[in-house]
Amino acid sequence: MKNLENLEYSEVKQDERAVEKPNLKGDRRNFAFLILLYVLQGVPQGISVAIPILLQNRGVSYNDQAEFSISYFPFSSTANSVGQQAGKFIGFIIFLVFESKDFCNSYIFSEPRNQGLFTLSGFLMFWAIIYLLITILIAIFKSEKCETSQELHETTDYGIKRAYPILVDIIKLKPVIQLCTMIFTIEACFAAIDAVSSLKLIEYGVPKDKFALLSIPSAPVQILFPLFITKFTTGRKPLSFYFKLFPCRVITMILITFFVYNTRAMLASDNSILYFYVGIIILFLFDQCLTRATYAADGSFFSKIADPLVGGTYMTLINTFGTLGKRVSVTFFLWLVDKITWKQCSSSANTFSVQNSTTINTCANI
Repeated sequence: MKNLENLEYSEVKQDERAVEKPNLKGDRRNFAFLILLYVLQGVPQGISVAIPILLQNRGVSYNDQAEFSISYFPFSSTANSVGQQAGKFIGFIIFLVFESKDFCNSYIFSEPRNQGLFTLSGFLMFWAIIYLLITILIAIFKSEKCETSQELHETTDYGIKRAYPILVDIIKLKPVIQLCTMIFTIEACFAAIDAVSSLKLIEYGVPKDKFALLSIPSAPVQILFPLFITKFTTGRKPLSFYFKLFPCRVITMILITFFVYNTRAMLASDNSILYFYVGIIILFLFDQCLTRATYAADGSFFSKIADPLVGGTYMTLINTFGTLGKRVSVTFFLWLVDKITWKQCSSSANTFSVQNSTTINTCANI
């Protein structure tokens, strides 16, 4: 930890040339275009979050959920607060709400139908067409700005052949090894709740469309909240701010666990249903605030310690360790829940317990 503190206080030698105040002059269209690309990147992430809810609604085992969670691993080289969160909102909340036949029959269709407005296959086909069209438009209308010979001469070219050897040297640094080890393992403290809480809520009786609606208040928080905490995350010690938030996240996880554990009892009582939904929304909001704050804090810290010559590559490397550590933990805890979960099957002859992964086949044969 001491080395990490030294790393935080260490100063990176900066170029002494005058730096103009950053602005979007001449780049507003490019910035909007970049946000669009991040939105497109976020849509499959949102779908990958929605599919476990659909699987849980169909009674699959947690072992199968663990196998599916591996699909999220490729999204461990990526980070963006606005575009990706908007895309995840579309791929997760919008899809789940309009995929629900109960929601659509209640609020959209004039006559009841057997399926919702969206289907998984139709939703995927729609976005496949969108991706194809945007790719074609990029190829036709988007071109790189031609650099002058002077700009090319002044810019150091760090291509693949030079960037990766530099990354190898970075990884060998003892403070970097300690930092990567910490961020790879620290999310394991929260991975069990992140992975299982939503699935347990569905299992215990919360309809998937209502669960998606519960997530709506947290969507603007995920997008906008980092803007309001900038003054706390851009100081000299952003990592210290991260560690101050850590106990708050632990307490929030404990409270969410309590609510999830008591879901069935609270939903069974008409007097407590309202309190349950209000409580879980508040907890989800608070959890998202803390999560966004910690992400902003460690992102600020990473940008401070990154070598300016390979800044983007440096930060991507560190972010990859953090996100991959979380995904590995999620997969492990889903697998573990399957192994330690037992259910009772009853028949006219007897009652016996079976492991969760064998529940469907065994109980069906009673």
